[in-house]
Amino acid sequence: MKVKLYMFNFLIVGNFWLPTYSFSENIHLITLNSRAIEVIQKKEGVYFYIYPETIEPIDPRKDFIKKFKIQNQNIIENLNQLLLSNKEYKPEFTARCLPVWDYGLEFRSKKESHIFLFSFRCKTIKYVNENLFKDFSPQSVEFYKIFKYEIDENNSLLLEQKSE
Repeated sequence: MKVKLYMFNFLIVGNFWLPTYSFSENIHLITLNSRAIEVIQKKEGVYFYIYPETIEPIDPRKDFIKKFKIQNQNIIENLNQLLLSNKEYKPEFTARCLPVWDYGLEFRSKKESHIFLFSFRCKTIKYVNENLFKDFSPQSVEFYKIFKYEIDENNSLLLEQKSE
């Protein structure tokens, strides 16, 4: 009898303290004491973004036309090598041009994310995390070849496509 009464009290008291869950189409909310906490699911991997033509500042994770998850390991290794070779490159002069971001790369792990934006008009790469800009002229042809011809539905997963 005591066990049944204890269980009954536990259920009633527990219902007052348990969080309530509500789900919408894109956002999962956990409501605790009338405060909402957004739960964001981060997935690991390498992501490729294509951006619309604009000189306005962009949010690299939101203002894209297409978003792919690169699944081909050879492409990922080639991109890593190109970024490493650019790290060592020190140009004699800096480009004086306003970049229009064509493409973006995001390298995600469980704990962090690194985003790079590419402007082929200015041959400028931007490391978004630290707001660093750098010339990538020596690697531009290889990056362009990979971005334009190798990343597609055959070796990457198209996650989202928006209209311009």
